[in-house]
Amino acid sequence: MSRYTSNGSDGNDGTWFLEAVGAKPRAQLPSEAVAELTAENTLADIPVVLAPDSAPTQATAERSAPTIIEFDGDPGTSTSSFHPVPVLPPAPDLEHPDAAGPDAITPPDLEGPPTDELPVIASPLSLEDETRLSPALRSRRSFRWPVVVMLVLAIGAVAVGAWWLPRSVNDSALATRQSYYDAAAGVRNFLPTSQAALDDITNPGSDTAAVASSVPVIAELDRLAFDLEAVTGEPLPNSLPFVPTGPIDELVPLRDTGSILGDSASDLARRLGNAYVYRTSIPQLLETGPLPSTATTQEVNAISVLLAGSLAEDASLLSELPDDPAFADVRTAAVAAVGRYAAWQDDYLGALTAEDATAATNLIGELDGIRRALTGLNDEALLAFRSEADLWIVRLASELETYMGELTEV
Repeated sequence: MSRYTSNGSDGNDGTWFLEAVGAKPRAQLPSEAVAELTAENTLADIPVVLAPDSAPTQATAERSAPTIIEFDGDPGTSTSSFHPVPVLPPAPDLEHPDAAGPDAITPPDLEGPPTDELPVIASPLSLEDETRLSPALRSRRSFRWPVVVMLVLAIGAVAVGAWWLPRSVNDSALATRQSYYDAAAGVRNFLPTSQAALDDITNPGSDTAAVASSVPVIAELDRLAFDLEAVTGEPLPNSLPFVPTGPIDELVPLRDTGSILGDSASDLARRLGNAYVYRTSIPQLLETGPLPSTATTQEVNAISVLLAGSLAEDASLLSELPDDPAFADVRTAAVAAVGRYAAWQDDYLGALTAEDATAATNLIGELDGIRRALTGLNDEALLAFRSEADLWIVRLASELETYMGELTEV
C-alpha cells in the first residue's frame, strides 16, 4: 500500500482512504468540474431506469451520476474494484439491419464484476446519424410543379378556346359580310355612270365620240359585276365542331342573293354591249358611198371591185351581230338587206354596162331606201332598249341597296 502524506495543516486524518473507497464523496477539483460539464454537454442524456419496486433516493441518484476518479499510479490499500467508463456501442447499420429488427438494442458488454449501478446505455442512433436522417424524416413530399404547370396551361387553353373559337367564327362571318358589302357597293355606286353610257348609246343624236366613250364604262360595269359574282361564289367559312354555326348559316341566303344581283349586273353590262354593237354596226351596212348612174367600162370594173369589198365587210358585220331579244327584228332585217345587197350588185353593174341610166338610178334609190329603213328600225330598237335598261338600272340599284342593308344587320 502506498503511503499517503497529507499536505494539509490538519495532518493525516484518514479522509483520503474514505474518499478512495467511495465511503465519502471527495470534493471536486476545478479541472474535474470542467471535465464533468464537458461530458454532460457531449454525451446524450439517458434516463436512469429504476426497478418498478424501487423508489428513487438520494443515494441512488448519487450512485447513478458519473464519477471521475483520478489515479496517481498507486493502487492504494483498498480492495474495491473500480469500474471503467462504459464503451459506447457502434452506431447501428441502418442500411443492413440485424435480423433482430431495427428496434432491437443489444446491451453493451461491460467489463468488470456486476454491481448495483445501472450501466449507461447509448442511444441506438448517433448524433451524426440523427443529423443525417432528420431532414428526410422531417421533409414533406416533393411537389410536382411541372404537372401543376401543365394542368394550368391545359385549363387556360380550354378557356381561351371556349372564348376564341366562337369569336373567330363570328369574325369570319363578319369578314365575309364585309366582302359582300364592298362588292355590292361598287356595283351600286357605278350604276349612274352606266345610265349615262346607256343614253350615249341609244340617243340618235349622239356623235361618234360620245358613243365610243361608253366602251370603258361598259367594261368597268362588267368588272364590278364579275367581282360581286366571284366573292359570292367563294365557299363559306369553315365551321368548327362544337362551335355555334349561326353566323355562318346566316350567310347562305346573303350569298345566294348577292350571286343573283351580281349576275343581273353582269347581264346588264352584256346587254349594254349588245346595244353598242347594233348602234355602231347597222349604220355601216350597205354603205357604198356615191354611185354613178352611168360609167365607162374601166369605171364599171372599179365600181365592181368596190362593191365586192363592201359586201364582204357587210357579211362580216352581220355575223358579229349578237343575238339580243331587244334587237331581234333589226338582226332579221339586216340579214335580208345584206342578201338583197348581193343580188343588187349584179343588177346595178348590168345597168351600167348596158348604159341604162334610168335602171341604174332606180337601183341606187332602192339601196338607199333599204339602208334608211334598216337604220330607222335600229334606232327604234335602241330607244325601246333604253326604256328597258333604265327600268333595269333603277330596279337593280334598289335591290342592291336593300341587299347592303341586310348585310349590315348583325
